[in-house]
Amino acid sequence: MTAAQGPTGPQDLHKYALLIQELPDGQVTHDWKPLSEFDLAKLQNTLGAVSSHRGIVRVSSKGLKAYCEGRREQCVQDCTASRSPVRIGHRIYDDVKTTPWRVARGPWCQANCLDEAVQCAKNRGSWAEEYAAKFDSIEPAVVWIKTHREEILTGAVIVIAGVAFVAAVAASGGGALVLMPFVFVAENPLERPASTTLAEATR
Repeated sequence: MTAAQGPTGPQDLHKYALLIQELPDGQVTHDWKPLSEFDLAKLQNTLGAVSSHRGIVRVSSKGLKAYCEGRREQCVQDCTASRSPVRIGHRIYDDVKTTPWRVARGPWCQANCLDEAVQCAKNRGSWAEEYAAKFDSIEPAVVWIKTHREEILTGAVIVIAGVAFVAAVAASGGGALVLMPFVFVAENPLERPASTTLAEATR
């Protein structure tokens, strides 16, 4: 069941929260609720649990291999542009006494970003955990979210038609899944996420 009123397109998404709920008969419904009518007080505790470690859920027609390759390219770009050693997975360059970072970063970044991409393609590691590609339109995104609602953790950032949403209540916790526009949450100082990075969400 869909609400009579809702976003008319991607340009309106930031004005709504998306609620996904399973009814007693097993039917899964969704409802777009205007933020002006939403009771944020009920979500204070769950929004406070938003963490940058939850990752970004990206959904599209692209498969895992293409996603991992995109992450590798971005990883190399970010790593080689850094003036100080960066962490890639569980590794960080610590041999600066032997070879300065400005000299070592090129080959080190290439090798370690590639290793992460290989693990990602095997559905392993943090990149694979964050995987889901990017939704380009609203309805397919809603269908996907309904199907995968129990896998979405509180604090996950989900991109729908270019607009980032934060999962405020996880369906796996027994309640409805509530997705709030990330910008709206970030502008609320009481429920502000720790430091979730939107680099992947806005590319």
